[in-house]
Amino acid sequence: MKLKTIIFIVFLLFLVNSIIFKYFYYYNKQNNCSIKISPSFEFSGGTIIRAIAVLKNSSFDDYQDLCQNVNTINTRIGCGGFGGGCFYQNSPNSITVSASGRDLTYAVSIIVHETCHAIQFSENRDISEPECYAAGRRILKEIIQF
Repeated sequence: MKLKTIIFIVFLLFLVNSIIFKYFYYYNKQNNCSIKISPSFEFSGGTIIRAIAVLKNSSFDDYQDLCQNVNTINTRIGCGGFGGGCFYQNSPNSITVSASGRDLTYAVSIIVHETCHAIQFSENRDISEPECYAAGRRILKEIIQF
């Protein structure tokens, strides 16, 4: 192979890896937080990453709950439709968050709400919507105060 071809392939691999890391992976070594963000037609991986950063800065306890209980955020339309979220018991460390057409703060509240369900499941409790809706409302208030 020619040197130009090798350089082009290396550059292309670097570019693809950079895009994947930027839009489909959240990693914070200092706080031991690693979350895969699955791609979808919504192209909302960047929104999810920004929402996680807002969560970290506005409520570190909720951020730690996310990091300890969720390892994948699926960015597709789930049971909540556009702009909603889901928790599926057959995928206990995964949540679904549709951030399409919603603002950043709303995406944060969905993440907290669905993380609440992941915690309920990990603690062998019933899945309680009122508890998780309350968590979502609480984080919205904390963001406003932040």
